[in-house]
Amino acid sequence: MTAYNGLKDELTQFLQASSPDWVIYDFAPYWLPQIAAELAISRDFFNVVNTCFDPRTKLEDFTVPPKWILSFSNLAHRYYEIKWIVKAAQNITSDVLDTYRLGSAIVGCNVLATRDCEEFEAHCGWSSIIEGLQFGHTLIMLPFMVEQGLNARIFEKNKVGIEISRDDRDGLLYRNSVVESLKLVITDDKGKVYRDKAREMIYLVTNFDMAII
Repeated sequence: MTAYNGLKDELTQFLQASSPDWVIYDFAPYWLPQIAAELAISRDFFNVVNTCFDPRTKLEDFTVPPKWILSFSNLAHRYYEIKWIVKAAQNITSDVLDTYRLGSAIVGCNVLATRDCEEFEAHCGWSSIIEGLQFGHTLIMLPFMVEQGLNARIFEKNKVGIEISRDDRDGLLYRNSVVESLKLVITDDKGKVYRDKAREMIYLVTNFDMAII
């Protein structure tokens, strides 16, 4: 984030010279809304994440599906994932908390759109998932942070990709995890179902006529 903040002066100069009608940004440049407002540029905050209000408080509670999810769901964090999320929210790695960046970015925008949907939207971040599936690529997933682990569980359960195996507690990779995942998805007959499912997703990802709620 320190490196990101180093863009502040150069980006300000760029906005002054180009005079755009709108600037679209995410949570990281929390200082951008104020700059854009001073230059009379409209602001649009864009951040693709899962949205929910979660009453759970213990780390272990997040390693099993929540009570409001169907019992056969695999939608749960690994222990190392939820531990990282909590630590990241409480730890200042540069000059400000990510939670402060997020709040400042939202307060400073002209437009904030929240979409809650049940249809497919899909690193394991939404952008990377969509980028891969628009070409029908089977997903080989290695989630690292925030909602990426949950995304991986969803797409693996639906046979769209495979999550590389790791130790649930500390997140360490097993010796053959990567090569076994690659072999399954790329060459093994058992991986055909994943390859077929990924190709089926092309229509959903690239069909811009589908209704957006």
